[in-house]
Amino acid sequence: MRSETNWHAENAMKITVTQATGATRFALRCRPNDSVGLGEATGWTLGLPVLRGARTGDRAVLRLSPDEWQLMGSLASQLTIVSEFAAASAQCVHSLVEITDRQRALLIEGHDAAELLATGCPLDFDLAAMPVGFASRTLMWKIEIILWRQEVKLYHIEYGRSYEQPISHLLLNAAKGL
Repeated sequence: MRSETNWHAENAMKITVTQATGATRFALRCRPNDSVGLGEATGWTLGLPVLRGARTGDRAVLRLSPDEWQLMGSLASQLTIVSEFAAASAQCVHSLVEITDRQRALLIEGHDAAELLATGCPLDFDLAAMPVGFASRTLMWKIEIILWRQEVKLYHIEYGRSYEQPISHLLLNAAKGL
């Protein structure tokens, strides 16, 4: 989901940075063997390979490790999500923690988006190394982020809200330097 941005960078490099808002977020932990059953009981696609993300309608799932997922949905669906997992608690032991206020997100899009992100992130942005759907925790200028490649030239990054100013500042400076 996109909103008005706190800052918007478009230059000759053809990069657009937009603040993503309007989503509720949850951190989910459960045993890998229980994830398929829990996903079926709740309607979430938890059977993704590790380090992959997927979107279905207004819901997104990022599988960050064998036993960790980040779930995102519309703000209006927050209580529904909690209810789905509460009803599924008999299926398996799991932990669902609402983290909406902890996180912020940016959408970075454009022909040179990977080049901009690579100025602060050590991952290989080549499509063969980072296919569409790739999602992982990583660092950007020593700040922990979650990076999700939604399309060939569209990236979604999640980071702690206390890093909103530094991330914005560093991305703007990096864009000027490219």
